[in-house]
Amino acid sequence: LTQESLGSTDGRPAANACALLSYMVVFDSVHPATIFSAVKYLLQFPGETSVACVLKMIQIVGPVLRKEDPQSVKEIVLLVQQAAKGASTGTTRLDVLVELVSEWKNNKMKSSAASAESENCIRLKKWIAAFMKKKGASSADSRLRVEFSEIALGKLQGHWWIHGTRTLPVSSQVGGSGQLDQNRSKDAFSVERHKLLKAAKKYGMTTDNRKALFVAMMSSQDYMDAFERIHKCGLPEAGMREAVRVASHCCGEEPAFNPFYAHLVQRMCTDRQSHRFTLKLFYWDLFEQLNGDEAQSTNPQRVSNLALLLAHVVKGGSYPL
Repeated sequence: LTQESLGSTDGRPAANACALLSYMVVFDSVHPATIFSAVKYLLQFPGETSVACVLKMIQIVGPVLRKEDPQSVKEIVLLVQQAAKGASTGTTRLDVLVELVSEWKNNKMKSSAASAESENCIRLKKWIAAFMKKKGASSADSRLRVEFSEIALGKLQGHWWIHGTRTLPVSSQVGGSGQLDQNRSKDAFSVERHKLLKAAKKYGMTTDNRKALFVAMMSSQDYMDAFERIHKCGLPEAGMREAVRVASHCCGEEPAFNPFYAHLVQRMCTDRQSHRFTLKLFYWDLFEQLNGDEAQSTNPQRVSNLALLLAHVVKGGSYPL
């Protein structure tokens, strides 16, 4: 779904891919935000193929999107209208799309056999919900949430399904022709990733989840940026709970107390109860270590850093005494 493929004469592969993505949203495997970003991405390259893709997605998952975020629906309607005005010549497919989004905005869109409100989709959704409940699946939102551009431009920006790679900044440059300078992007990405993975090994990050979280934190500009990058890692709930341990461990390894980790841990504890519980387990392990045989070999600076981190989180009200 790059600009080149969207310009091809045969738009069926792209339309089928978008249809598959839409059904994954219908069946709660992918977050609707991915569809919103897909529509915005495709409308940057108005043409027969991109219009067909947008048309297909709205027909399938339009009702779901309207319930999730009505404000984004309005934005998409405006983008479609702007694309129609900017088109040099009108096409039948574009006219159909303009009419469809108008009906979509006013909640007058007719249900089709392929839409999320069709009898087959509703029956299958109920079966999936019953199956997940029977298997004791977590009620937490585990839908994949990824920007569509990260899927389409994975070769340049790092594949989003490889832990940590898509959180790295890429020094992409746009030439006069509007094409990304692929060689520079890949070189900058590879160098940055190599440095961070080397640092992750030095800090004792042995698992893929911990490496991904370490890369997300160390490639951020501030603690809020780190918090957003952690959520974009696409880790399951069990992997996300490692974030507090990684941040606390890194704080203890610093030669002096770094408030960055304290603010980050406080933000995570405010966000989820599971983070607060993980922090409790981390400090239980630390207190047990200090009361045991390893107390004499414990670095005093590490203890000082972690004490200041805990004091900051408790003082901020994110972690009750």
